[in-house]
Amino acid sequence: MAQLTAAEIGREVGIADSTIFRHFRDMDEVILVAIERVQACLAESFPAATGPALTRLRAFFLARLALVRQRPEILRLATSDRLEQVAGAEGARRLRDSIQRSKQFIDTCLREAQASGDISSELDPVVLGWVVRGTLQSAVAASVRQPPSALPSAETTWNVLDALLRGRPRAAKKR
Repeated sequence: MAQLTAAEIGREVGIADSTIFRHFRDMDEVILVAIERVQACLAESFPAATGPALTRLRAFFLARLALVRQRPEILRLATSDRLEQVAGAEGARRLRDSIQRSKQFIDTCLREAQASGDISSELDPVVLGWVVRGTLQSAVAASVRQPPSALPSAETTWNVLDALLRGRPRAAKKR
């Protein structure tokens, strides 16, 4: 298993590796705090469990895209195999649980939207989940390579996804 080093973290966040140990006892503590921060940020993006499914999915999606713009490193960490590799069994389980909760939320919203007729029940819900999660993962990847101003707005991104989910095109093309 590859080890995560203070030098790597320092490079990633733009500080000297020795600075890390002014704030943390050791690398295990750094990793634990990183996992806790990822979990907290992900938890904050869940909307209230009331209202129409697509409204809840939209709120979740826009909150995650806002997180991509404000704190791209959080979602990069959440989706990185590297953090899970060095987290140990308990840390890896906690990361997987956070990701699973997001997946379940998306899948539940999509199934409910199909049941209410907002999304065609002829569309495979597994593939719909891939589309939603893939769009979020693509936004994370794009945030690494491009400045936020070069990315489509969260609202534009949702409008395209919403049109695809509902099966009707929209003319809006704002950034």
